[in-house]
Amino acid sequence: MHLLIEGYRYDNKLLSTLLPDKYITDIGNGRASTNFVGYFNSSQKSGMVLILPKIFLTGEFVFNSVPVVELASENSFSILKKYDKSKTEADFIYTFSLTLFLCLKEFIQRNPETIIINKEKLRSITSNLSYFENTELDLVVSLLQFYKNNKSLITFKVKTKQSELGRRISWNKTVNKTLPVFTENDSVVYFNPIQKIKHINYEDELLRIFYSVLFKFKTEYGFKLIIDENYNIITATNFLAFELKALKVLKSLKHKYFSDKFKHLYKLLYLYFQKKSESNSKAGLEEFILSSNFNIVFENMIDKLLSDTKNIEKLKYQADGKIVDHIFEFNSLFNPDKIFYVGDSKYYKETTQYGVNSIYKQHTYAKNVIQYNINLFNTGILSHNLRYRDSKTEGYNITPNFFIQAFIDNNNLTDTAAKFQNDTAEKVKINFQFKNRLFDRDTLIIHNFKINFLFVVRSYLTKDVTLLSSFKAHSINFIRENILNHFQNYYSFFILSSIIPIDSFIEKHFKILNGKIYSSSEFDSSPNSIILAINNQQEFLDDNEKLINIIQADCILQKIDITVPTNQS
Repeated sequence: MHLLIEGYRYDNKLLSTLLPDKYITDIGNGRASTNFVGYFNSSQKSGMVLILPKIFLTGEFVFNSVPVVELASENSFSILKKYDKSKTEADFIYTFSLTLFLCLKEFIQRNPETIIINKEKLRSITSNLSYFENTELDLVVSLLQFYKNNKSLITFKVKTKQSELGRRISWNKTVNKTLPVFTENDSVVYFNPIQKIKHINYEDELLRIFYSVLFKFKTEYGFKLIIDENYNIITATNFLAFELKALKVLKSLKHKYFSDKFKHLYKLLYLYFQKKSESNSKAGLEEFILSSNFNIVFENMIDKLLSDTKNIEKLKYQADGKIVDHIFEFNSLFNPDKIFYVGDSKYYKETTQYGVNSIYKQHTYAKNVIQYNINLFNTGILSHNLRYRDSKTEGYNITPNFFIQAFIDNNNLTDTAAKFQNDTAEKVKINFQFKNRLFDRDTLIIHNFKINFLFVVRSYLTKDVTLLSSFKAHSINFIRENILNHFQNYYSFFILSSIIPIDSFIEKHFKILNGKIYSSSEFDSSPNSIILAINNQQEFLDDNEKLINIIQADCILQKIDITVPTNQS
């Protein structure tokens, strides 16, 4: 297998030996790249090619230290061995190859053309495979998985074969028809014992074929497999000839097995050799499933993990033509009210920073969501659980707004845990009209998160509804908790309890409190209490001190930690 990286600049001649011209972009000076991600296999080219997403690229290297060009120009498993990479990387390539392949299939399944709103999404996937069709890659991985899952069964069969060897000699015929040799100590040795007529052990024959296939995988792909020497395996030099008659041999063994495990192995072997037979008989046969815009697939992965699917069409597909990547209803930063979280997944390499255009669009997404809900609020039909604007203070609830980007831990490629990171390398992106007004509708803050790419893939493919629900709960809680922590770190929050009627208090101090006060439904039962938020950064300290000096004669201030739920009554 050859390994390519999406978007990397290769020598044009090298890339042409691996992919057809239609998948190659000439970028001049003898260089070319492919903007596809996925799987390609052709008998006219160099066999299997896996094109990894650019997220795997670190400078000129993959897996920390393996040069990208070498993985393309030679068998990837030989190169991994050359750079002293363990079996982990080799296993990962094949496992991820199948995983990536299944992700692209899942994307097609989740976005049928009849209901898809953005037709460009479907056109980003090109394939000549049906959803349920097996590729050679599927079958290679399935046979390796059978080997791993059934080692104890295979070992038992091998030991049974070894124990039978000594019982197969016909001693009557051996004594009557062969001459013995007498040793110095008068022991009798028969060098040509005659074996009993043995019946064919069909399970042994199937295992012999299976071990021969595994031996091919070991020599061709570099897997560290233990091949039992008791079986007369077909070596690599004779394997091509065996491929031509393999289906005929397997058909002769059909219906000979009674074990369900061996029936499954028979089916896998038959499908594998059937696929090889098709490749040999049809010149130029190709298998491929490729995405020309993997960003759309990645968005769909995050969408499955985060987004709501019901009653959000007008929020996701906005009136000005903009489409929000991810939106879900969850607890606002001030309990017990709900609010919509607005997210945008960015398929970048880890070192890539967010552009001005992306930041502007994300602020616009949030503004549109706020305005849509304010329109419902003004007409009196906004859900009672949602609170965007507070009539008492005329303050606006904080709309959680975030970017989410994937990362790969090259030192732990087996880690599919639900790891999130609060991206400290990227500062929050703030949009405001007036400084130090957190509860103003024009104050919008975009937060930054990173998520384990392998966790996203795992959750995208799971069919376990309970597990997916657990993934989702973990993800959205993490986002909320980290946004809460950010505001707690950069703002001081107070419960402001007025000692005069609250309406009079707000009217008296409105000019200096505008955009700094808000009342969640938690305070509905305490009509004289509201929330005050002031930015505690150095540039605002003098203004904050003046504000508190002015209002403190009319209220009691109690500083609170918004990361800890209050029990206001």
